[in-house]
Parts: sequence; C-alpha cells; structure tokens
Amino acid sequence: MQSCGFAKIKAVRNSRRVLCIFFAALGELSVARLSSLSAFARRILIRMAANPSPLPSFKIILGSSSVARRHILSEMGYEFEVMTADIDEKSIRRDNPDELVMVLAEAKADAIISRIKSEGYVERIDEPTLLITSDIVVVHEGIIREKPSSKEEARQFLKGYSGGHVSTVGSVLVTNLKTGRRYGGLDKAEVRFKKFM
Repeated sequence: MQSCGFAKIKAVRNSRRVLCIFFAALGELSVARLSSLSAFARRILIRMAANPSPLPSFKIILGSSSVARRHILSEMGYEFEVMTADIDEKSIRRDNPDELVMVLAEAKADAIISRIKSEGYVERIDEPTLLITSDIVVVHEGIIREKPSSKEEARQFLKGYSGGHVSTVGSVLVTNLKTGRRYGGLDKAEVRFKKFM
C-alpha cells in the first residue's frame, strides 16, 4: 500500500494486464488505460519506455483533454496529438462501473472517429494510427461518482470520503484507425482516506 498525502492507495488486480494490453497495442496487438494507473504501474511504464523494444512506426491520438493523461504519455517520450470527444457523458448510464467506463471510452472513440471522417482527416486513417480513449469513475458506498460539477460538489465528495475509502475504476481503449481493431482494459485501485474533515 502506498501513502499519498492524506490517502493510501492500493493497486488492485489488473495493472499488469493493462500494461500488457497497451504495449501489445503499440506493437500492433493493442490497448491500455493511462489516466489513473497506480504508481507501481506508472513506474513500470516509465521503465519500459526507457528501454523500448523496436515498435512499428505509428501516430498516436490521445482522445482526452486530461492534463494527467498528456503528462503520462509525454513522460514516456511519445509524441501525440490531442483530440477531444464532444459527447454528453451524463446521458450514457450503466449501473456497473466496469461497464460504464468501457462504454464511455467506446463512445469517445466513436465520436472522435466520426469527427476525423467528417472533417476530412481521412489521411490519418490511411496510416498506422492509434487512438487512445479512457474514462475513470469513483465508487463510494456503492454509488458511482464522476467528475464533480462544481467546487461545492467536490467539497461534499471529499467530506464524505474523510476517514473512509473509495474505489476507482478506469478504462483504456486503444483503437487502431487503420484496421478498426479495438482493445481495452480496466484498472482498479482502492483509496483509503485519513480523517481530514
């Protein structure tokens, strides 16, 4: 278990599997989740990036405006373009957090692919290009929580977490725009909070 300020984070299951999926994607098998990987998983990614195996030439489109996701790819030494999906995430609902994050990552990928086609960027699809989309939710007392819509809502969320724990569920979906193949994975972590409010 790792200590992170006022919280302790425990990586759960699939981190290694997600890493394997991502590096398989880069090698043309397929995809992984980047945003909220555990610190352990990030260290492995950075180590692997420092000693890369030969990979085919490809472009990367990061389908996210997340600063953290951009930082992770930059830290790994990859050049990439950022495109965001114009979707109403609140209109896409699932009761199961695993399903929700995968459906949202797929919806983001579909929206970006439609945009690429409609804006005449077809040349991107004719060369090896990987589109990476992802999503993450927090589960607290069985309730799925997404990004707070205001500072006040964020404060209320944190107040509820004080002295307790939450789980994060994240997905990564890699779509090969040339072949249309998609590969996805999940990463889960448990975060325990000290009493702070």
